[in-house]
Amino acid sequence: MGIVVNNAIVLLDCINALRDEGMALEEACVAAVNRRYRPITLSTTTTVIGLIPLLISGGELFRPLAITLMSGLGLSMILTMVVVPTVYSLFLGERQKKERKLGLKTLFQSSITK
Repeated sequence: MGIVVNNAIVLLDCINALRDEGMALEEACVAAVNRRYRPITLSTTTTVIGLIPLLISGGELFRPLAITLMSGLGLSMILTMVVVPTVYSLFLGERQKKERKLGLKTLFQSSITK
């Protein structure tokens, strides 16, 4: 669980850094996934490789545990690279739309009162 959360945090941090540089939201999401793909893949792969001895020499209890952990890490890596940027862009896009709408309302109201 810690690896998955760490990967998501690193990916979101990269997206925010690119947005601070002036990149659009969708472009920042794509660029962040492209930049962070290798580190996230390598950290997940090394953990999965570390579980191979448990898979090979484990008993009745540890073999299914190793298979479950390996599968979960692989799936979570894919979800981190696809779902996290998608959901982030959806939520942030909606927030920006509301802020623009509120900004236009306050701008319109301030121009009326003048």
